[in-house]
Amino acid sequence: MSRKALIRRIASSKVLPTSYLDYKPYLSSLFGAIKRDLGKYTYHQFAEDLGFAPTNIAHQFIRGHRKLSLKAAKTIVKSLELKGAERRYFEYMVDYCNVANPQKREELFQKMLQEKAQILSSEQDKAWLDYLSEWYHPVIRELVGLAGFQSDPQWISDQIQPRIRPEQAKKSLELLETLGFIRFDAESHQFRQTQKELSTGHEVRGIGFTRYHQKMIEMGRESLANIPARWRDISATTFSVDEQTFRKIKSLVHEFNARVLSEVRDCPNPDRIFQMNVQLFPFAHIDSLEREREQSKTDDNQS
Repeated sequence: MSRKALIRRIASSKVLPTSYLDYKPYLSSLFGAIKRDLGKYTYHQFAEDLGFAPTNIAHQFIRGHRKLSLKAAKTIVKSLELKGAERRYFEYMVDYCNVANPQKREELFQKMLQEKAQILSSEQDKAWLDYLSEWYHPVIRELVGLAGFQSDPQWISDQIQPRIRPEQAKKSLELLETLGFIRFDAESHQFRQTQKELSTGHEVRGIGFTRYHQKMIEMGRESLANIPARWRDISATTFSVDEQTFRKIKSLVHEFNARVLSEVRDCPNPDRIFQMNVQLFPFAHIDSLEREREQSKTDDNQS
């Protein structure tokens, strides 16, 4: 098998664009997979196989030293012979990573979700992607478990803030039933919660969970203006630590989440629904940046 044929096989079966949300780790994974199969492989060769001159340009794309333009993305698509949803997704992903306008980014993300849904072979995976794409599906799932719940979509619409349309509530009930989170009790003529655990297939996790967290962070921001202070608790702390302390803090966050879930399970008579977001992310990471720079120099020398 020729090198070109091998690379196209890897790009069409092993390392797919729809498994990523950023073109940089996608190209990095593709390079790594090719190198593992060939044994010896350089960034210069990778650039040539992507349709460019045999220079260090591919390494620059991966490291973020050079932005991958949509024109360059189309060159890569042609060289790798990406087809259909994978081709469209890759081009949307490149545009999504480059654009700064929030509205445009949201439009592109929606297009990526649509393409992702097209390539999912399992109907269950498609349902999972739908579940994670809208903030109100988990809310309605919890609402079903409250005392006094009514299966009427209008009643559900009236209970939720911000409001959703009754037809959205109806479709949400159908989706939750498909996923096995609720079942219809013929005797009471009401939906009931099941004990099914929240667990998705690996095909959905990346883009699905990203959409879920995006939506919940957005809802948290809106709560500052829409929810009275006595019904919310939002705080922020900026601090500097070393890596060891950072890992301890992450462990504390995990312990806190586990403690909260334990309290939720032990609550005897739940009558309201809350969303809790805990966010921890870096603004500056000097040591890691230095290591990345050193690794970049090493890769440059090797290529």
